[in-house]
Amino acid sequence: MDINSQDQIDLYIRGYASFNHDVVLFDFGEVIAMKNYKENDKVRVVSGGSSCHTEYVGAGMLTAAVQGKGTDPPTPSVVLRTLRELSVNHVKGILVTVQATSTDLLNFGLAVERAENDDLHVALLGVSDDCRNNIYPRSGRRGLTGIVLVNKIAGALACDVDLTVTILKVFDKDLVDLLDDPCAATGDGDTGTRLRVMAEVLNKRACNNKLNAVYPFTFFLSLSKLLEKSIGGTMGCLYSIIFEAAAKTFGQYSEEDNVQAEMWLKALENASLAIKKYRDLFSKNRHQLKACAVLVRKNSANGQYIYAFETGVAKAEEVAQSTRQQGSKYPNPGAHAVGIWLRAVCEAVKLRCMD
Repeated sequence: MDINSQDQIDLYIRGYASFNHDVVLFDFGEVIAMKNYKENDKVRVVSGGSSCHTEYVGAGMLTAAVQGKGTDPPTPSVVLRTLRELSVNHVKGILVTVQATSTDLLNFGLAVERAENDDLHVALLGVSDDCRNNIYPRSGRRGLTGIVLVNKIAGALACDVDLTVTILKVFDKDLVDLLDDPCAATGDGDTGTRLRVMAEVLNKRACNNKLNAVYPFTFFLSLSKLLEKSIGGTMGCLYSIIFEAAAKTFGQYSEEDNVQAEMWLKALENASLAIKKYRDLFSKNRHQLKACAVLVRKNSANGQYIYAFETGVAKAEEVAQSTRQQGSKYPNPGAHAVGIWLRAVCEAVKLRCMD
């Protein structure tokens, strides 16, 4: 059922009220309210509009939601009747939250104006969270999904704090800067999540002695197949290609051959070359490839392999940091990840060689 259809919206509201026994449907419009709203002696929070808010009616959130017809907002008369109904024998007041779109804000605003003329204790809060409209200051901000958070905060405060309707003020502006701070850190969709899955899978198999680290060919081949299944996506393919190429390098040697530093360098170089074949297809991961290529070039120095490896890792980290886009404080997440695990391998090799 298309709940946005003009013919079906009534059925959706009726159906929602039928299966949810904690709410009721008012008889004068498409208004869903908490079943026990008359017992609520706290500030009551009302929202609604052209988009559906009925699912947010409940304890700790909305007292009632006023739904419009199709893509239209509810009429001011329906909103006003809702405010009057919720104000009966109630002195704590009603907070009306609405998205700052022109039609929603005007319809709810008119209802609030009329409610105030009726001496009802009502306050209107328009939510305008569209930061993009800062570039067009005359048009003002629109309301997007931020109203869900506002409704939750208002509902929680109404339940847990003895408040009356008043003007909401930010009491600590430093907190505002921290609200979206996690979103400012380096990220590229699911890069970090997939890397974490990779680390967890490898760690679990290593602890259970299910990784054959004696023979490099078998080790890298198993890594390639394991990461393809456990990680998937572009990142899974990239790392699988890397380990498949490394396995192919060691497959050219016999089991009796002693593993030398030159073999590891050759495997690393072949892995980087294998990835470069697909750099046009995997343009999003070009920074990762760049970091790997730099490492290989630095390791083609003289026989001081540990020193060459360490300088190569340092260069790869430097290249990763240089992938910051203009105006960004953080490097490309894929390249940053390469720098992290290369540094971990480098430090592990140094400890092993010291022993």
